[in-house]
Amino acid sequence: MNANKPDAGGVHVTDSAGAVLPDVRKVMKIVAKADAILGTGHIAPKESLAMVKAAKEEGVRKIVITHAMQDPLFMSQDEMKRCAEMGACIEHCYLSHLMGPMSPAAGFRDRKGVPMDEFVKAIKGVGAERTVVATDLGQTHNPTPVDGMREFIQQLMKKGVTEAEMDLMTRKNPARLLALEPF
Repeated sequence: MNANKPDAGGVHVTDSAGAVLPDVRKVMKIVAKADAILGTGHIAPKESLAMVKAAKEEGVRKIVITHAMQDPLFMSQDEMKRCAEMGACIEHCYLSHLMGPMSPAAGFRDRKGVPMDEFVKAIKGVGAERTVVATDLGQTHNPTPVDGMREFIQQLMKKGVTEAEMDLMTRKNPARLLALEPF
């Protein structure tokens, strides 16, 4: 759903008053029981905030705000911080940077790419301990996921993200989400 056009269609997770729908809460209970990760998907920032709150109420321990700054979601720094304060991890994807008029993919040319400085601002503002980075790559017209991750890491570090922060966002936080290390 386009965050700027709440009536644009798609699957809604909240009602007109902003309350998370009962069927969504049922899914949250299943996620909580399985101790799985709840990803917010492509929903508006207001819905993400409501989802995180409801998920915590339903006992979900691991929540990822899916590519929070990608067009058309455009989650603000304040919204990302609020989600992180409630226990969610904020995901940033390299594909979000590659979007725009110069994108090799026709479907992404009408989107606004996220500048690397904005990723760094979000990482520093939210904190690396509540951030994960990924690529969202795998399309034939884009870099491979491995090459994309390498490029993303290099560009973030050139802009001031430390090696310790990268270790949290690429290794430790994903391991915690996957229950390979305690959260």
